Amino acid sequence: MFGVLGEVLGKSAIAVALVAGIFLPFVLTHLYVYTQQKRRHKGTLTAAVMDQARRGKIHFISSHSTKLAKSVAERVASELLGAGCSLIELDLIGVSLNGTWAETLGDAAVCSKALRELWLGKCKLRGPLPEMNLPALQLLNLTHNELTGTPNPLQGCTALQRLDLSGNNLRGGLEALRSCVAL
Repeated sequence: MFGVLGEVLGKSAIAVALVAGIFLPFVLTHLYVYTQQKRRHKGTLTAAVMDQARRGKIHFISSHSTKLAKSVAERVASELLGAGCSLIELDLIGVSLNGTWAETLGDAAVCSKALRELWLGKCKLRGPLPEMNLPALQLLNLTHNELTGTPNPLQGCTALQRLDLSGNNLRGGLEALRSCVAL
């Protein structure tokens, strides 16, 4: 490619290297941004989007304040938060899940090794937190739900840097989260 560029420009190898040094990072940066945009989904979370995420083709899902079909909601824990999933960020803030975690998101283990951000604020979730083993999770937002019990199920989220549990009915202290050294 650069040889052809050198012939077209009629310049020396140094000029070609200079041109390549200037434009190649630009092209690679835009290719990366384009690739990352293609791996994002913004809008309603559908079964088709879930399938793409499960296959690793989507890494970021933002379905902020949209509707979620019950059949899709029941697959979230097993397919987007479960073992082997490559999803990095899931934003379902304001999506009316309206039930306990097990009723609405299923009772599959929450054990993704890749997930870094989970936004489930204002989802009308109620009842106890599920056991979460999310070692890469850095941000967890569960604000303004009706969650009960203690934060103990979060002790497997050892990389947590930001945690917001406000607006719930949780009790007890944060002693169980001592392993989350970045909190």
